[in-house]
Amino acid sequence: MQYKDINAVNSQVSAALSSETKENKRWLAVFGGDTYVERKPDLGSVVHYIKEKHNPILLSVQGWDEHDQHVEYIWRYSEQKDSETGRVLYGGLKMGLLLVEQRCT
Repeated sequence: MQYKDINAVNSQVSAALSSETKENKRWLAVFGGDTYVERKPDLGSVVHYIKEKHNPILLSVQGWDEHDQHVEYIWRYSEQKDSETGRVLYGGLKMGLLLVEQRCT
């Protein structure tokens, strides 16, 4: 999903984070590994902005190798595919059941 007005999104996120991170302590931001592509403003753009503006430690939890240079840590999980469609599963429910087994092992 791309944001229509990335500047408005960044402004709202920054306001929320500023009120929570006043003590200038390092903190950890965890996200799903969306890469930053300037011309396609999505969650990767927001995380890039957060890194530049607030400088948290970034942890990406993802199932692929590609990552941005501003990400310090990557927790790579093994890929799972839907047995019916063959599509890669990223989470969610199907008929009330979790699609992806718990990754924290």
